[in-house]
Amino acid sequence: MKYRIYRHLEGIGLNGKEFVLDDEGEVMLFATVDNAVELVANDILDHFGDEVSREELEDDYGIHIEENV
Repeated sequence: MKYRIYRHLEGIGLNGKEFVLDDEGEVMLFATVDNAVELVANDILDHFGDEVSREELEDDYGIHIEENV
């Protein structure tokens, strides 16, 4: 099972999803939810070493993690 990170355009759930992409323009996939949370916390939000939960990312930042199906 792989996971991907996304947010809704303009923060509106009816809009499409905008995914985190790698250098080649492909959707980044993660082996675990924790790996995805770590990338967001460290590289996107600059919360190095801070405890950030999946729920906080969704509620506070509108950033979601889902299974890649």
